[in-house]
Amino acid sequence: MRVEERLRIPFTFSRAADTLSFATSYDETARRLAHERRAIVRVSALPGTVPASLPPEYPFRWMAGALGQMATVECTTIPFCAARPISFVAITHRPEILERDLASSEIFASRRHQLIIITNPASATSGLNQGLERAEHGIVAFVHHDVYLPSWWESQLEGTLQNLDQRDPEWGVLGCAGARLDGARLQYTGSLFDGTARRRWGFPWNLPADVDTLDELLLIIRRESGLRFDETLSGFHAYGAQISLSARARGLRNYAALAECEHRSDSSGWSPDAAYFAAHAHVAKRWSHQPYGAMFGPMPSALPSPWREDVLAHHAKRSVIR
Repeated sequence: MRVEERLRIPFTFSRAADTLSFATSYDETARRLAHERRAIVRVSALPGTVPASLPPEYPFRWMAGALGQMATVECTTIPFCAARPISFVAITHRPEILERDLASSEIFASRRHQLIIITNPASATSGLNQGLERAEHGIVAFVHHDVYLPSWWESQLEGTLQNLDQRDPEWGVLGCAGARLDGARLQYTGSLFDGTARRRWGFPWNLPADVDTLDELLLIIRRESGLRFDETLSGFHAYGAQISLSARARGLRNYAALAECEHRSDSSGWSPDAAYFAAHAHVAKRWSHQPYGAMFGPMPSALPSPWREDVLAHHAKRSVIR
C-alpha cells in the first residue's frame, strides 16, 4: 500500500566532514529516509521572510537566483516502490567505470529491468540507437556509464511517470537536469548530486518542470514515441539537445523530473573544445531555427565564433527560402 507522509525541514547548507563537500539538510534527510526504505517523491518550497543564500564558494552560482526567499521544504514521502519495467541503455569505452557506477545501482538487483551495454560505438547517436533497437520495455532510459542510481531513484521515477500519466501522457523526453530559454534569460532546473564538484546541482522542488533540452547524463523516452537519435551527429556531444529538440518539433514536451542520481564524472579537467561547439552548431542548424536553452548556454548566442555566425547565417538562409 502506498502510504504518503509529509514532513517539513529547514533547507540549509553545511560543510561535510572532509571540508570539501557541501551537504544540505534535504540530502541528509533523503539518506536517512532511505535507511527506512522511504523515498521523497514530491517537494515544495516554502518561502521565508529574508532571501536565502548559497555559501560564498559554491560553484553553481545560477542556483542563488533559484533559492529566492526559500526557507523550508515540504517533502512527500512513500515506501520504496518498484517502477514499471525499464530498458536502460549505456555506452561505454571503459567497462570498469560502468561496473563501478551504473551497474552497481540497486535498481538492477531485481533483474526486472533490462540493461543494454554498447561498447566503443562509432558515435553516441549510433550506439544509443543500437541500444534502442534492442529495448524490450516501453520506457527506455539512456544513462551515462558513470552515473549511480541511488536506492530511492526507482520510486522517484515511478512517481514522476504516474504524475505525467495524468498530466501529459504524450511527454517527449525526461531527465534530471535541463535548460529553458525564457525570453533572453536562461533558466536551469533539475536536481542531482555532482560527484566532481562534490555537492548538489539544482533543487528538488517544483518538478517536473518544462524545459527546452536535457543533459545527456540521463535521458528517458517512451519507446512508442518513435524518437531516435540523429546519426548525422558524429562524436559524443549534444545528443541530449538533439533528441529534446526532435521531441519539441513533434509537439511533445520535455521535462526535468525528480529522479535524483549521482554523476561520478571523471572529467573535472575537461572544458568545451572545437568538437563540442561543432556538435552544438550542427544540432542548432538541423533541429531548431529558433533560440533555445542548452545546458551550456542560450543557443545560438552562447556559441563562440565562427560557430555562432555559421548558425545565424544558416537560420537567415532558411528564413529567406521559406
